[in-house]
Amino acid sequence: MNLFKRDAPLLISLKTLGCVAGIYVSILSESRGGWIAIPILLTMWLVIQNKKQRYIRLAYAFPLLVVTLLASYFFISIIQHRIDRIFYELANFSNGQADSSIGIRLQLWKAALHLYGNNPLFGVGPDGFAQSMASLSQSGFITPEAAKLGRGEVHSQILASLVGLGIPGLLSILSIYFVPLFMFWKATHSSVNAQRNAGTMGVCLTLGFFLFGLSVETFNIKMIVSFYSLTLAVLLAIAHHKDDAVS
Repeated sequence: MNLFKRDAPLLISLKTLGCVAGIYVSILSESRGGWIAIPILLTMWLVIQNKKQRYIRLAYAFPLLVVTLLASYFFISIIQHRIDRIFYELANFSNGQADSSIGIRLQLWKAALHLYGNNPLFGVGPDGFAQSMASLSQSGFITPEAAKLGRGEVHSQILASLVGLGIPGLLSILSIYFVPLFMFWKATHSSVNAQRNAGTMGVCLTLGFFLFGLSVETFNIKMIVSFYSLTLAVLLAIAHHKDDAVS
């Protein structure tokens, strides 16, 4: 995507290659949270398109997206294995075998909601969740393996903010995602090409972080915080620049 004009064929090829490389690395990472975001972001991108083109593109793109997702499952063994593991681990969890990737996450989310229920206004404090793991494990509320991993994180950015800081924490983290998302969404309706494209990229940035943050804590790593905040600032500056020269 070029903010100001149509790219040259060579640059389009390089960007396409970069996109393919990113998808390839995502597959190798086996991160299902990232995979879930891809079809959602693609759908959002199609919705943002000009009204005259939106429904035509959706009519063509949606069946293609479904076919691509099915083909990815049946022909890419890594994806098939990781998707199958979801149902396998959920079945095991329902049968009492809770120490799996999904099972541990479900235990930690249950623990977070339990602790928040006892401290609904301001939460248990930034370190309260980790400090509660021993007692929750001893009482049988969660398994020792889940307690061990829970000393590191809740495995959900939203639940981590909620249990640690209560209602103010929840409102803060939602604001970090959705206030800029709303501003970017407004920019996607701009008549200025640069502002519209920056808005589209901003929507993908904020929505992508929100989706990935549902199952992992993203903002406890300084590099990720720096990337998000800097990219956010640059895109917002372009998306809401008032000088017509930006077009």
